[in-house]
Amino acid sequence: MEITYSNKQYAVFDNVLPDREFGFVWEFVQSEGYKSVHQLKWQKVFRLCDGNPFEGTTVFSTQPPDIDPARIKVFPTNTGMDFLVAVIQQNAVRFTEWVGEYKKDWEAFTAKAYLYPRGSALSWHYDQAGRTGSYTFYANPQWNVQWGGELLIAAESMVPILSEADKQKSASALDNSFENEKLLELGLGHYVFPKRNRLVIVAGGNLHRINPGRAGDDQARCSISGFFLQKAVKS
Repeated sequence: MEITYSNKQYAVFDNVLPDREFGFVWEFVQSEGYKSVHQLKWQKVFRLCDGNPFEGTTVFSTQPPDIDPARIKVFPTNTGMDFLVAVIQQNAVRFTEWVGEYKKDWEAFTAKAYLYPRGSALSWHYDQAGRTGSYTFYANPQWNVQWGGELLIAAESMVPILSEADKQKSASALDNSFENEKLLELGLGHYVFPKRNRLVIVAGGNLHRINPGRAGDDQARCSISGFFLQKAVKS
């Protein structure tokens, strides 16, 4: 696994898995059971214009202390996902700059497969409280630069501008006037293509989105994403 690019907001690692292990992850992504992200109710982090992405089952890297073990999946799962979870665990120290120190700032991370069919997306958003950062691993064996699906990250200047109170204003699912005004003040940021066997680590507090995909009707942007879960503070 080699680092390709980094700044204070995010880091990009390429050639994350050996070809054989990547193949097992790709097999897992294809065989995983999926449901609509809106199966139970409208998940408002996805705007009405974001189409209908699909999600698999959440897996935890270790057993969280406050969740019933019978209700969740915990690594190892005896699936191809295990190869990715293992490499993230093994390289935790390399991610410290962006998500904090393992067992000090965060104690576990999640992993879930996502499919973004043609035209689906994820609008500008912040990750929820209790997460020190997030990651995305790109599982498509190939990608074309004309197929969209880029990860967009707003400029670093947006982090202090959008305070905790401002985040609440920008969370509206039907009126984005506040975030639109703030983002257009500078109107700059970064993009990352969903390149094969790539891992992107994003520090908490950064506004980001996923562009709509434009691959063929029978293709999808395939990824495994998760969150680094903040360590509980004991009183």
